[in-house]
Amino acid sequence: MSKKITKEEAKRISKMIRIFIGDDEIEKYRSQLETSLTPVEVFEELDTSDTEITSHSVGTKNVFREDEAHDSLSQDAALQNAKYKKDGYIVVKRVIDGD
Repeated sequence: MSKKITKEEAKRISKMIRIFIGDDEIEKYRSQLETSLTPVEVFEELDTSDTEITSHSVGTKNVFREDEAHDSLSQDAALQNAKYKKDGYIVVKRVIDGD
């Protein structure tokens, strides 16, 4: 049993999803929308009364670590493997054109 979508519903849906459709196209859009939603109607027949409502199909957990402060490298240690250095900075080739 296919749900019929009215022109008014099609206009409202197109406005919600920000697809601006002229009056001359609304019938075509309404028909396409109705056809697209027909396969989804199968889910209305399923018995979900024993199904727990979830937002994810699998369990989730936070995988991030705590943000902890650590000692940084000294300037000498940070520069020790730099091929080119000047005044305490690593020197690299220019990658951005500038005036």
